[in-house]
Amino acid sequence: MEMTCINYSCIITEIIVPDKEGHFENVVLGYDTLQEYLNDTTYLGAVVGRVGGRIKDAQFELDDETYTLANNEQNNHIHGGIKGFNRMIWDAEVFEKDDTAGVQFKYLSPDGEEGYPGNVDMKVAYILNNANECIITYEAVTDKSTPFAVTNHSLI
Repeated sequence: MEMTCINYSCIITEIIVPDKEGHFENVVLGYDTLQEYLNDTTYLGAVVGRVGGRIKDAQFELDDETYTLANNEQNNHIHGGIKGFNRMIWDAEVFEKDDTAGVQFKYLSPDGEEGYPGNVDMKVAYILNNANECIITYEAVTDKSTPFAVTNHSLI
């Protein structure tokens, strides 16, 4: 098994696996060029957030305060907004351990980004292990209460 990813949006561009006859094939839907990812409106392969979902009327209430978010889908806010996690360059570091290898991405989402409260120090790791498993982990630390629900938008 082999995985390729880029630090723009933490996009998984390829996952190469063998079929039953031992032929290797990419099983991830994606584009051939960075420009196509830059023009993408479907979040293909990307980490989306701060909230991977739709927030009605692009606003929410938290701790007796109303927050207005970037409106990027009719009257709603979807997948983190106009410049959500899917539009960011993340810091990336490759790692290897005894039975795993992968890449860890880091991004600091500042207080007020796309209308969300609080700074969020975000980490995403893509890990391959010797059992041919692909594992995605998310870790986030914030200094304020904030809605948070990230996901990866890879299509396999």
